[in-house]
Amino acid sequence: MIRFTQLNSIGVSRESQIRAAKMIGVICDGYKNLKSIESDHLFFDYSKRLMKERWEKFKIAIEKSKVFTLTKYPTSYCHFNKDLSEQYPAFAWLKCVEGIKDGESYLENLKIRTRGGERFGVSSKYVRVSMIGTDDEFNELCTRLSNAKRE
Repeated sequence: MIRFTQLNSIGVSRESQIRAAKMIGVICDGYKNLKSIESDHLFFDYSKRLMKERWEKFKIAIEKSKVFTLTKYPTSYCHFNKDLSEQYPAFAWLKCVEGIKDGESYLENLKIRTRGGERFGVSSKYVRVSMIGTDDEFNELCTRLSNAKRE
């Protein structure tokens, strides 16, 4: 990990490195003082709840459109929380239904920026959509996806 950090911090200002280290320290301190902090205020608990809410909203938008299918992610063991939980990744993989050959172009016409499957070694029927960003951007993404119709 030290070697990875050394290699990946080349070119990053010292001030940025100190700020990042301070933020990591604050996150770690929150978990050390677990009894004095509500779990909703802890970084990883908050992040997981936020991503879960986004995924629920995203799934509804995809179901409304009937243009895409969504990759299913298995339940897995979380070593940090020491429990089984669903996965809520930062990116969603969508597959276009029959009739749409290029998902990236199709979504580009709807003003949705994605990364096409060919960039990742799979068919152009697949696209990777970012689930992160501001709440307004994410809500607009869901609105545009739910309004998507077959060509």
